[in-house]
Amino acid sequence: MIDSFIKMKIVNGVLTPSTKFDQRKYDLFIKAIPPKEDLEVYITYTEGKLGTLAQLAKVHAMIHEISDFTKQDFFLVKNSIKEACGLYNISSTTPYTKTLKSFGDCSIEELGTAIAKCDEILGIIYATN
Repeated sequence: MIDSFIKMKIVNGVLTPSTKFDQRKYDLFIKAIPPKEDLEVYITYTEGKLGTLAQLAKVHAMIHEISDFTKQDFFLVKNSIKEACGLYNISSTTPYTKTLKSFGDCSIEELGTAIAKCDEILGIIYATN
């Protein structure tokens, strides 16, 4: 199985990779697939309601605080928060695999959930719940 996550936009009614980087990932993906093979495609429309920069800054600051207090690697804590909040896409069902979402691709509500989870953890750490 070959997986790839590519951001796309609609240009003149055609799905087109959003950036040169996404175009390169798309090209490499297509070259790796034999001709006439069926593909399983999952498409999501974010409705332009991505989280705010303030939310991104807050969730990262909170993760740093948790990471510093627990002496755990920042990326381990960040991925654990994403997992606990369900911020992932199912990449495949056979075998079952999932890809964690980037916070930059999360909606306002998803980032709010991550902030609430961090707040819950920090409340336990500082016994203020």
